[in-house]
Amino acid sequence: MPRASRSTKALFQALRTDSNSLATVPVTIKGVSGQTGNLLEVVDSTGAYLAKVGPSQISPFGLGGHLRMARAKYDFAVDGGGAPGLITPATNCIIPDNAIILSGFANPTTALVGSSTTIAIGTSAGSSASALKAATAEATFSADALVALVPVFTAATAVKMSAAGSITITTAVAALTAGVMEITVFYYVAAA
Repeated sequence: MPRASRSTKALFQALRTDSNSLATVPVTIKGVSGQTGNLLEVVDSTGAYLAKVGPSQISPFGLGGHLRMARAKYDFAVDGGGAPGLITPATNCIIPDNAIILSGFANPTTALVGSSTTIAIGTSAGSSASALKAATAEATFSADALVALVPVFTAATAVKMSAAGSITITTAVAALTAGVMEITVFYYVAAA
């Protein structure tokens, strides 16, 4: 005999497109057990479906196989400029073992400055110090630039982590003397 459906009511904050302000949106999250149809449903207060997860669908809510985001922030005032050399930003995260990095971007909010410095982006373990971006001239990392990382949602460019590691940057030729840069990567974790 299948178990009865369980529902959980929750309030989510959503960005309203008409006013660009946050609004509280009541939703019901239903776990539907013992069925071959929807395993999870998210329904708003009018009964409209916001999301459905079936047995072969990937959940946006973390039921496994979902796309994840990792971020790091290099800040010269906090992290220094390298000697030159490897810098592991203080504001960082851990990308897990077996993660497959599919895409990423670097966004300097303050231009990276040095003296003919080159900057590479990689991880502290699990890949190389330049796995995400080969050594590139500092001029590329100007204020508000959007710099694509190596993985671009193809198998040929994806990076699979062989161990857990943090996002790093590596300076060469000379140390950095100023700059702030946010680095964001998108990945999922393979079973092995």
